[in-house]
Amino acid sequence: GRRLKSLHFKDFSTRVGSIQRFCNPFDGDVDWEGVRASLRKIRYSGYIVAEVILPRVWQQGFIQEISRKLDWLAGER
Repeated sequence: GRRLKSLHFKDFSTRVGSIQRFCNPFDGDVDWEGVRASLRKIRYSGYIVAEVILPRVWQQGFIQEISRKLDWLAGER
């Protein structure tokens, strides 16, 4: 726990093929409740970074939604 300084998140889906299996956080099959519980257990308080796939057509609020989800993951909401 104390050795972690920054976490980099992405997600993975088993429903599609090839490299397209990687997807935005919270859009795939990762157990985010479990990840959140693990972060709380080790009292992680460092940075959380999301690896995102930008939409082909920009969606208003896209970045804010990712930020909101990461805040939840960090236990801030």
